[in-house]
Amino acid sequence: MPYLTERKLSNTLDMPINLPTTEIKMGDWLVIATIKIVAPTLLTYRMMNLNFVSSTIALANITSVNLVAPNFGLCYVGLFLNYTSGGDPSGLPALDVLQASSFGVLARTATPIVTATEGTYSWIAVNNVQYNSQNSLLGVSDSADFTMGCVGQARLELDLSQ
Repeated sequence: MPYLTERKLSNTLDMPINLPTTEIKMGDWLVIATIKIVAPTLLTYRMMNLNFVSSTIALANITSVNLVAPNFGLCYVGLFLNYTSGGDPSGLPALDVLQASSFGVLARTATPIVTATEGTYSWIAVNNVQYNSQNSLLGVSDSADFTMGCVGQARLELDLSQ
């Protein structure tokens, strides 16, 4: 059983990854948190809850043709490595995705991600819906805006030698 020593405690930071309940417009995304990892830092990501609160249109009117990234549900929170702002994150490979297709709170239950790989890690909340003129129940003037929030935590161990 590992013990939390004063030395270990002085080299450990728990970083919140939080988005208060916020409206995210159709097809838009919001960077929630960004952490830069440099040697010898270790990042451990275990916990995230996604709260999908509401939509401006009925979820039944959103079909698979309306999804920007077909495998990621209606909205999601993703962890991305070396994301550069200004670009749509849906085309990038995600290290982790917590996705929702119905209202409610979803908890991340996947295996913790532990990495010492240098880079910039970003958590991004995404409204994964877009208008598609083919086989869509959404009209041109419809906007599937979602209210969502999330609460999470990542741990940084600053010096692995101690």
